[in-house]
Amino acid sequence: MINESAGWWSPGEFCFHPAQTVWYFECYEVMARGDWPLDPFRVRSETLSPHAYFETPIAVWIEFQPRFNSTGIDGEMAILKYAYQMDYSRIALLCGCDYSEVDDKIERAIKYISTKRRRKVSYWRYCNHAREKNAVIEANSAFLKKGKKKI
Repeated sequence: MINESAGWWSPGEFCFHPAQTVWYFECYEVMARGDWPLDPFRVRSETLSPHAYFETPIAVWIEFQPRFNSTGIDGEMAILKYAYQMDYSRIALLCGCDYSEVDDKIERAIKYISTKRRRKVSYWRYCNHAREKNAVIEANSAFLKKGKKKI
């Protein structure tokens, strides 16, 4: 079960859903240390586990890193936005892109990372496919608008 309203997921619930990917970016530094963020809605109790406390965060980190690394600067923009709460104008300045592109680039990086399995296509090909698809949709909608007759 995905616990979107709470904004926290247990290691067993984590499956790279888009909301979970955003949450992962928000907890990036904690995860990079090999810790799992504590559940803010539960009193911590000591339970015995067959695994060391750092095994699950590291396993998720190992799965996350290749996905993240393949997104390049777009993934870095997501880190700046969610882990460091940086605004779009500052991100655009640091990353050398237009202010209007920042949100789209972050959104594409999150969508690329957010799958149960790693994508078989490169991030570059994924972005180009998305742009081509949007261009076709825009062309079709323009054609339909042009072809409609007013009554």
